[in-house]
Amino acid sequence: MRAGRGIRVRLSMMLAGLTGSTAGEGSRKRLEQGVERRRAVRKFWMFAAVCAAVVVLSGCGWFRKGSDAGQKGGVQRARSWTTYEVEEGDSLWKIAALKDVYGDGTQWERIAEVNNIDSPSDLKIGQILRIPRD
Repeated sequence: MRAGRGIRVRLSMMLAGLTGSTAGEGSRKRLEQGVERRRAVRKFWMFAAVCAAVVVLSGCGWFRKGSDAGQKGGVQRARSWTTYEVEEGDSLWKIAALKDVYGDGTQWERIAEVNNIDSPSDLKIGQILRIPRD
């Protein structure tokens, strides 16, 4: 019988600590702070996920296929473009000279400008280039 009484005493001491007695006050506050911190982190990641979804669904230029929003004279206009995957032995001149592209190798600078290529030798096999159709 004595063992049962000891368990009841320990249980009552634990409950007293959780209900606000001074013995368990510090640990209860730490527990609450941890819970609040986890809630704040969870809210942050939910916010980040919502922001990412808005960017994707809003049709941001990073995710568009087939057109690119451009500015000219303060008026927004859409530029259509196609894509080309660089293969071994390709150069901007060769790509521009293709019948499906421009049929004129001297137009290689248009491709370089749209794709922010500073040096024509910077092409890598498998790289996807945007080819403007204006």
